[in-house]
Amino acid sequence: MSAGEWAVRLLAVGAGIIILFLIFQSAPSLGVREGSPSLTLKGPPSAFAGEKVNLFLDAPFHGGEKIVIEGGGNVHEYSCETPSCPYTISISFTSLGTNTIYATAGNQRAEWVIFIKEKTPVCLDGTPEGECSMNNPPSRCVNQKLLADCTQCGCPPENVCENGTCIMTPSLKLSLSLGKISSPLYTTSLSTFPVHVKNDSAYAAHGLFVLRLSWYDASQKKMGETFQQILIDALSYSQSVSFDISAALPSMAKFGSVELFSEGGAYTDDGTKLHQTPFFPLIVMEDFTSPLPPSSLTYFPAPENGIILSWQKSPSTDVQFYLIYQQNAATGGFTTYSILTQTPMTTYTISPYSPTESLAYVVSARDYAGNESSASQPLVVSAS
Repeated sequence: MSAGEWAVRLLAVGAGIIILFLIFQSAPSLGVREGSPSLTLKGPPSAFAGEKVNLFLDAPFHGGEKIVIEGGGNVHEYSCETPSCPYTISISFTSLGTNTIYATAGNQRAEWVIFIKEKTPVCLDGTPEGECSMNNPPSRCVNQKLLADCTQCGCPPENVCENGTCIMTPSLKLSLSLGKISSPLYTTSLSTFPVHVKNDSAYAAHGLFVLRLSWYDASQKKMGETFQQILIDALSYSQSVSFDISAALPSMAKFGSVELFSEGGAYTDDGTKLHQTPFFPLIVMEDFTSPLPPSSLTYFPAPENGIILSWQKSPSTDVQFYLIYQQNAATGGFTTYSILTQTPMTTYTISPYSPTESLAYVVSARDYAGNESSASQPLVVSAS
């Protein structure tokens, strides 16, 4: 072989080597793979129905293959011509609950599970539909608009809800005045104090309140107190309403005072006290005077062979109860009595009534100081 032929052959071999080198260098662009192919699909764990969801697909070394993504009722197809093959896919879902998205490339398959929630409309401040705003109280999100609604959302402190709107808490002003007190007062008798409550507020007052009557000794040291709950119902501005509060006072009581409290305590800064009368003098005397006796003692038949004793009440105003005396049987020519019972009423039923002889009855009155009146005229009731 001539030198020229060797030269030609060497040139051909070199050209072939160069061509093969170029082929291997261009293999990725022609779909030739390097490394092991894989398929990965990722996305958010949850989303709202109807919103676009971004899914991220990575399919390295699937060059030249068709990649299919299915989910949300849609099918997306892609072809990959690069080694890594990354994709971002936007899909929306209408089916609530768990949804699965599948990606397929060659004989490989990947999936991603996502939970689809119903989208709740919100207002501009982010408040969900139908809920009360935390940023703009007392507004509520209605049809994606913030509307004042203190009936559902309440009011800030120092405010009250009226007709769906919060207004500053009104200041309740009630004043007390004392009516005429009977004098002197007597120990252990119930002393009654008339109290007038006047509404000095600019609106009608109503609600439960408490009166407190306190009594003091000569040095104005408190000796005792009593409470009484009262109900004020729609008391108009400048109008007054009267109440009585009573207590049994000791002889050492020399001064008294009445206070008015609001049970809720929401209207005042100074606790719950709304007003207090000035100290007023008290004259409390020991009671040694017996009440006047009851009168017109009589009786009527009662069911089951009984009788009803009845009498007119004592004219005295400090009577605590009545004592009923029954004649002792077989007294031997003179009449003695024993206490049968006591009652605050002006009638008393004896049933059954079955004495073997006629018996007499009398009634007396006893006051709070323990003084007893004389007896009424005797009433003789025949044997049954």
